[in-house]
Amino acid sequence: MDVTQSADAQRLVAKAVDQYGGLDYAFNNAGTVGSRTGIVDTTEEDWNRVIALNLTSVWLCMKYEIPEMLKRGGGAIVNNGSVSGLVGAPGAAANTVTKHGVHGLTKSAALRDGHTLGTGHKVSTRVPRGALGPFRRTRAQDHAVSSRLRGKGLRTLPRSWAQA
Repeated sequence: MDVTQSADAQRLVAKAVDQYGGLDYAFNNAGTVGSRTGIVDTTEEDWNRVIALNLTSVWLCMKYEIPEMLKRGGGAIVNNGSVSGLVGAPGAAANTVTKHGVHGLTKSAALRDGHTLGTGHKVSTRVPRGALGPFRRTRAQDHAVSSRLRGKGLRTLPRSWAQA
């Protein structure tokens, strides 16, 4: 299935509902970094592919997940985010933009849909500190990002937790 396509995202949710009798939780995790060439050298094809996979797919899945969860009185959705969506990352412009978008989409859903769905519904973003891959490789760089996050009122878990 291609979750960047509405019909496939809808089929995916319907298949889960059919197989399990309903939908109580979802983890939206499709994504890619895309090229690491920077803004000028990123092709339109790569830009559009990353936007579709990292952001549009999350929106499409949520679009079909939320109504199914409403039928059961609520549920939980976790969208896979990234530290690059909080503080940026060098080179991978499309990925950084989409991860900012995932955080914004999640906040919007939590405020709007979480409120209208009542206390039985939760929408959140997972920000895996250990999944920064090619953007950071050293503990010094790890510390620098942690410091930037603390400046935004956020905290990170120890590296050992991310590797668990």
